[in-house]
Amino acid sequence: MNKREGAQVATMCQRGGILLTALILLVSTSSYCQWNKDVMRNNKWYFSTDPKLNIVDFTNASSTQLPLIDSSPIQSNYQYASRSFINDTSGNLLFYSNGGDIYDKTFSLMQNGDSITPIYPDCLFDGVLILPQPDNDSIYYVFSVTNDTPCVNFGQYIYYSVVNANANNGKGTVISKGNLLFSTNYLTKGFLKAVRHGNGRDWWLVIKNMDGNGFYRFLFTKNGIQNFPLQTIGLPFIMGDSWQAEFSPKGDKFAMIAGNGTYEHDTTFFSIYDFDRCTGLLSNPIQYPIFRVDTFLDQFAICFSPDNKMLYWSNADSIFQYDLVTHLSTNVAVFDSTNIDPFYVGLNMQRQFVFHYMEPGSDGRIYLGTFVNKLHYINHPNVAGVGCDVHQNAITIPSIANCFNFNVPNYSMPPVWGSACDTLTGISEYEIENDIGLYPNPTNDRFTIQSGGNFSDVKIYTLVSELVYEKKTKGTNNLEISTMNLSPGIYIVRIDGKYVKKLVVER
Repeated sequence: MNKREGAQVATMCQRGGILLTALILLVSTSSYCQWNKDVMRNNKWYFSTDPKLNIVDFTNASSTQLPLIDSSPIQSNYQYASRSFINDTSGNLLFYSNGGDIYDKTFSLMQNGDSITPIYPDCLFDGVLILPQPDNDSIYYVFSVTNDTPCVNFGQYIYYSVVNANANNGKGTVISKGNLLFSTNYLTKGFLKAVRHGNGRDWWLVIKNMDGNGFYRFLFTKNGIQNFPLQTIGLPFIMGDSWQAEFSPKGDKFAMIAGNGTYEHDTTFFSIYDFDRCTGLLSNPIQYPIFRVDTFLDQFAICFSPDNKMLYWSNADSIFQYDLVTHLSTNVAVFDSTNIDPFYVGLNMQRQFVFHYMEPGSDGRIYLGTFVNKLHYINHPNVAGVGCDVHQNAITIPSIANCFNFNVPNYSMPPVWGSACDTLTGISEYEIENDIGLYPNPTNDRFTIQSGGNFSDVKIYTLVSELVYEKKTKGTNNLEISTMNLSPGIYIVRIDGKYVKKLVVER
């Protein structure tokens, strides 16, 4: 969900929900709005491996305006390569962590925030993750992947700590730390990823084992954390180079890019799975081989397009679009070594500017790091081919972007509308007859009303009772309706004034 859509739904929430007849439509506005209140949590980024912290602010970013780069000389405290942060629902920093310590919104060590794990935190990638506790506005969990030996190629344990962000005059305090969630011999070095459950409230956590085809899954609810049995799926492979893993914007796909081997720079590929947000299960695995171009600064990254139709991947020297329907890759950019400050050329540092990790911005762009203080970006990632418009070394940041990775989920991902686990909308469908259906639902461009008897009047309302469609017929039991003029979201379909159905429009 982008900021404009979030603002529209927030406005709807402020209006108090649905104004339709209470007899036939029961909506719990507070539960419906719960997932959407987090839309601003992805609004600012905090990252660096240098003493000076990089802050990227998307508050006023748009299709014509790049995000603001804050050049304040702030101590980063990100000693390890793992890093995660969380903003409040207004988009302002609450706290951040490197997996070993927790720092508050004043960039100081949080009260009781030191040594949150009893052993070494994972100094590699995506080994720390911060999630808000469902149905709680003040409690947050910090998950850390650790091992017995510092900076080895795998993890062994997952610990969690609990933060009360409202305590200590709003600077937060760690109320519990060093809690062991899970232990095993080999976890991937980082790659602890999270996605909203299909109900839009709870969270799935997923991490792969090191040397097989198994995935560990955890469900984080207001009642605690539930550990699910290991799921084995696809071809087994050893995680040698562990570069990046991501969920798609809709949360229905999971991708990871990694080397298959015990040493760096072995055979490389990315894997894509379908993901069921209701059950937490992966399915339909695809492994796509890719190639390396460098034996020293070879970096791989992946990121989904905002429209959920393409997966971008890079190999340091090139950026590719992978079409999720045709399963074909197109080269959309080649590293331009001529677009570099002559000072760095004189030092033979051109390779420090290659494509590094990717992160999706809340402005609809995709950003890529470098080994220096520059960022690349993809301006229109929903556009196929070179029209996606890659800008190289286009943004200057205060500190080097080395390890431009931070483990921050899509906090405002909505429920899976209309699914069996969609429990947040609270919409009850009132029907005198049970043989009226809307197909397909959710829909993209059109849907059909099918009924066992004739009907003559159809009206479609938004969730704030705005009439957006009306059709009268002489009596039919089958009517196709275009939704091309409707924005994505939930609608109420009223048939002959007495039958109510929920319709979900997606794009």
